[in-house]
Amino acid sequence: MGGGREKLKSEVKSFPTQDEWNAATQAGFKSNGATMAPDSIYLTNIANGDNRYPPKPADLHDYRYWMGGDEEDRQFADHEFFDYMLNIIEQKSWRMIRPLARRRALKYYEAVRLLGYKFFRYKEKASDSGDEHRTNSSTE
Repeated sequence: MGGGREKLKSEVKSFPTQDEWNAATQAGFKSNGATMAPDSIYLTNIANGDNRYPPKPADLHDYRYWMGGDEEDRQFADHEFFDYMLNIIEQKSWRMIRPLARRRALKYYEAVRLLGYKFFRYKEKASDSGDEHRTNSSTE
């Protein structure tokens, strides 16, 4: 994203190693690619749609959502997803369709920002009052 965006403290996260990726898959993680969207943007693949390493943007986004955390972790995952899509578009897509592909990537980013909370694994943490935040797996 760049520009004047303030760095998130979680931006120190690194790309998962193959060992970390394998450990997650052994623990039950399964990427399904770009959930509710095509796995490519104008013929540029953004998802493997499975657990192959290295992950493509949608697979890495699935991994970050599966790992979970707090809202800042979710925001990081969404920004990383967008940045990674833009990177792949610049490297792999045809020059003439890059503007359209960037626009589609922005739509995917906007969708995960708007609806991603439903799929993110929020971790419980104690607040100052001693109450705990509810996770998306709790009943409402």
